[in-house]
Amino acid sequence: MSKRQEKLFMNIEESKIKSPFTVPEGYFGKLEENILAEISIQRMKSLQKTGTPEGYFDKLENEILSLSKIDKLQKIKSLSTPKGYFEDLESQVISQVHIEKLKDQAKPEVPEAYFDEMEDLIFAKIKIEKLKDLKENKTPEGYFEDLESHILAKVKIESITKEIQLSTPSGYFNQLEENILSKTVETKKAKFTVVKNKWVYFRNAAAVLLIGAFSVLVYNQQKTKDEFAEISSEEMIAYLAEENLTDADLSTLVTETSPIHENVELTEQEIEKYLKENDI
Repeated sequence: MSKRQEKLFMNIEESKIKSPFTVPEGYFGKLEENILAEISIQRMKSLQKTGTPEGYFDKLENEILSLSKIDKLQKIKSLSTPKGYFEDLESQVISQVHIEKLKDQAKPEVPEAYFDEMEDLIFAKIKIEKLKDLKENKTPEGYFEDLESHILAKVKIESITKEIQLSTPSGYFNQLEENILSKTVETKKAKFTVVKNKWVYFRNAAAVLLIGAFSVLVYNQQKTKDEFAEISSEEMIAYLAEENLTDADLSTLVTETSPIHENVELTEQEIEKYLKENDI
């Protein structure tokens, strides 16, 4: 082997050590040109003034081919392809092309109203995950048989609550006192004095008067009449009974409210009848 070939071989070995698995870009495309250029340079250095060596051009082609084969053999030994490389090459190239196309088509944008619906989507996802963890995903017995009636009942309840208006009849409070008196007073009444159970009758009479006074007081204090639409006389009496008024309180109440009915006269029988009718 000549010194030139040894130098070329050493350069090849050195390049293998520095980069054993890669070659410079366009290396093989320019390899032949580089070899020819190197040979030409070496030949020019060794040329004598008298001309080229004998048989130079005859051997030039063979030398170039031999050097090219040696270089290829050296590269093949160090840069061997993996097993099955060429069998998978086509699929790998196609997949890489698809990946590049997808990258070009991808748009870094979120869908419209994504963040507005994100919270609902997260909670829905959580509920779905919880349902997956349940051991028994069964509806109660008779659920679907009663479903229609439950829905209709709920619809009726909602419609009733919207339609109901808590209002008192027209002139209710204006006629309240007259209605109370009409049940206890007639056109002609004889004056009476209570001898037996004086304080019992006195308490009951005071309760009747207190009902009228209470109704008038509520009417004057409240701006609306809606809340008293369903208040009956029995409820008022029950309220007064719970107050536990003393005889002195009732006496004061009768004295203060007596001017309202100063012309009313009741008999003992009428009071007893009224008290019995109202279960007092």
